[in-house]
Amino acid sequence: MNARDEIVDAMEGRRAELPPPAVFTSTATVSQMDSSGCSWPEANFDPQKMVGLSLEMNRRFGFGSVRLPFSIAVEAKVHGCEVAEGKKDTPPMVLSSPYAGKGALSDVPDLMPVDEFLSSGWVASVLQAAELMNKHEEVFKTVSIDGPFSVAEFLAGAENMIMGLLMEPALVDKWISAMVPYQEAYASRVTELCDNVMVIEEADTSILPPEYFDQVIGSKLPGVILKAMKSSFCSLHSCGDTIAVVDELSNLGEDLISCEASESPRAYTERIHRKCKVLGSVNPIRVLMQGTPLDVLEAAAHSVEAGFDLIGPECGVSPLTSDENLMMLSHYRERLR
Repeated sequence: MNARDEIVDAMEGRRAELPPPAVFTSTATVSQMDSSGCSWPEANFDPQKMVGLSLEMNRRFGFGSVRLPFSIAVEAKVHGCEVAEGKKDTPPMVLSSPYAGKGALSDVPDLMPVDEFLSSGWVASVLQAAELMNKHEEVFKTVSIDGPFSVAEFLAGAENMIMGLLMEPALVDKWISAMVPYQEAYASRVTELCDNVMVIEEADTSILPPEYFDQVIGSKLPGVILKAMKSSFCSLHSCGDTIAVVDELSNLGEDLISCEASESPRAYTERIHRKCKVLGSVNPIRVLMQGTPLDVLEAAAHSVEAGFDLIGPECGVSPLTSDENLMMLSHYRERLR
């Protein structure tokens, strides 16, 4: 059984005593850029370079998983947001949107047809990269897309959306609903080209109060998840504090959930109660970037004890993460046996 097959087994519920390592969040590091010859910012946009950099996680460290793209700004850019391309150690980020009103939530504009969205710019590049990556049968391939609320925040402005929940909830609903057809269509296309669609949604309760979860996420995301599961697994990732809504998050129909759980890993696994699989929970900054290989090993061991089905970082890998720490994560089982 190869590393890819072990991940498939875990996703299908065949739990190993020592679960396989996997990274479904962003994987690129400066060291991998140097060794592959595929560096940011070009590797964020060029399909060939995107794939070349993604494959380094398998080629250099032995992970059974690879992931693309490396940014959460893909859909926002195609919809017209201004995006900084970033640098070798800095991912692209949204700078502004033509639809974000100043201090108030604007009405939903006329946006491009869904077919045009799928064939335009960065989305088209990601789909082309996914087609190229799909030829590599030896690895478990994850492609990420944003959830409807996340895209709406980029377009309408995050502060405007949060204030709108208090002042104009119907308009907030209109914004999120407008994003659903695009993300469902994107998920439907991506699922045909990979083993796992990771949907990234903004469920951080320090930003989105728990009482708004059903309105903003629970009523809109299941359709995207269902489309993503048509031909592949589907994972759900959220940054930030989500323990207050983890029951709701893990009950949306996805195969696996990935949250920032390293501060209270057992609380997450116990709350989820096997409703779906759980990936985690190695802290990507304090442990994986700033720690030692021994720190990584200890975090992996704690995640095993807490009941995670796959062992990996709880959020994206920092571009400054060392080879030694990634190698330890990939081979943690050899040290624990």
